[in-house]
Amino acid sequence: MSGMLRKLIILVTFVVGLGIFFYPIVSDWLSTKEHYSVITQHNEALAAMSEEMKENELEKAKEYNNEINENSIPYDDPFSENFQEEANGDYFNILDVGETMGSIEIPSIGVKIPIYHGVSEDVLSQGIGHMSNSSLPVGGEGTHSALTGHRGLPSSKLFRDLDEVKMDDVFYIHTLGETLAYQV
Repeated sequence: MSGMLRKLIILVTFVVGLGIFFYPIVSDWLSTKEHYSVITQHNEALAAMSEEMKENELEKAKEYNNEINENSIPYDDPFSENFQEEANGDYFNILDVGETMGSIEIPSIGVKIPIYHGVSEDVLSQGIGHMSNSSLPVGGEGTHSALTGHRGLPSSKLFRDLDEVKMDDVFYIHTLGETLAYQV
């Protein structure tokens, strides 16, 4: 084997190794950038809405939540083999601002991720899903909103560091221009 070929093999091996080493870092950075882009688009769509439109969306969400509470719809494990997402009424048309219904922010672990309707694999590969058989995340007495997400993917960390959230840490849900704060 010639010296030039040997150097080329070493160079290619080094570049491939470097690529493998940096893949998680770069893919997480790109994913985070995409999350912020989606959240920015959501906020721009929200800014274009009139106060009356926002109030109408909030009322639709509250009506949906009342229906969920009145019918006592059980929660199903979205990761079980038999899970089938069943949405009541116009679920996918409520809080439909841009691509998302809002975002979740967990400052203690440096996470800000968009919240999407549903819990399909496609949704969970992009961000956090909202279980359609739970209350929409607009707050209110007796409401319980179930959000779900992966603990991480090869291309995005999502909720990977959730186990680092401590008692008394605060997290936020941003919906319709409002911020709901919760303490662990």
